Amino acid sequence: MALDSRPTSHRVSVQGALINSQAWGEVGNGGLILVHGGAAHARWWDFIAPLLAPNKRVLAIDLSGHGDSANRDAYSLDLWAEELMAVALAGGVKENPIIIGHSMGGLVGLKAGRDYGREIAGVITIDSPVRKISPENDGSGEGKQFGALRVYESKEDIVGRFRTIPEQATLPFAQDYVASVSIREVSGGWVWKFDPNISKKGFLPESDLHQLGCQVAIFRAEHGLVPMEMGELMRERLGAVLPVKVIRDSGHAIMLDKPLELIYEIQKVLDQWAQVPEAL
Repeated sequence: MALDSRPTSHRVSVQGALINSQAWGEVGNGGLILVHGGAAHARWWDFIAPLLAPNKRVLAIDLSGHGDSANRDAYSLDLWAEELMAVALAGGVKENPIIIGHSMGGLVGLKAGRDYGREIAGVITIDSPVRKISPENDGSGEGKQFGALRVYESKEDIVGRFRTIPEQATLPFAQDYVASVSIREVSGGWVWKFDPNISKKGFLPESDLHQLGCQVAIFRAEHGLVPMEMGELMRERLGAVLPVKVIRDSGHAIMLDKPLELIYEIQKVLDQWAQVPEAL
């Protein structure tokens, strides 16, 4: 049902680069911005976003260097945060959005919350590790990812090579779908839709964690990249009353193994914030 809901596509220029986004829901309704992890893209959210959209305007962004957005000579959390705000404005969000970011995307959300806190209603991070490079980017140092893009001769070959980083069990339909929309055709074959030069740009040291001018919630996968101690450190730095939610039996890429649980927990936080925002 979610995949039958067709989003509209939008583009906006930010610091000389065209930034792509997908949108669901009516313009002007309470807005959500969904932010992917490193080397991922907006369409990782295709079977999540529509189920959050009945009463909201939901946008999923391709950060520069990812998906169908333009590449840059250099990347930074600051620049990606600026892209989020530009997409919100151009995408028809008429009030302060809530940013929901997975892995590196959660760190981009925290950076946006720090820089634009009064213009943001809240930030939800999903298994976003601090104090270390995010797992997608860290793969480059182990020879797993982010070398020169290899050109695969056939679509079937490249789709069959898709793996999460770190590797985990997933729902087959979810992984197969994401793999199929993570590629583009070039001369001589097929490549992944990300710029290898994003390597080692997606991390946030704990020294940059401060209480933000907006609400914050932390989700962590039980078998993911945010151990309990890191979650508590984030809670301490960002505000002692903010919720830290564990998604049970999930790996780092929660939308690929526990999508319904993720949707349920996101909606529960959104409902709580809408009812008693000052208590969270």
